[in-house]
Amino acid sequence: MNTRLALVLFLVGLGLVLLAALVKILHWPGADIVIILGMVLQVAGGLLFLYKLLAKSGIKKA
Repeated sequence: MNTRLALVLFLVGLGLVLLAALVKILHWPGADIVIILGMVLQVAGGLLFLYKLLAKSGIKKA
């Protein structure tokens, strides 16, 4: 796995959240699903990046 995947997931999630915010302001249907999907992608990207960061630094479990 590459950190590029984590960054892409996070940025796609960020874009979806921003798009959903615009859709929510305009009161168009479907904004709820898009904002949840964007947040899930952001969390997945952040957790993947955190995992790669901890695995790369060599921190061992006690």
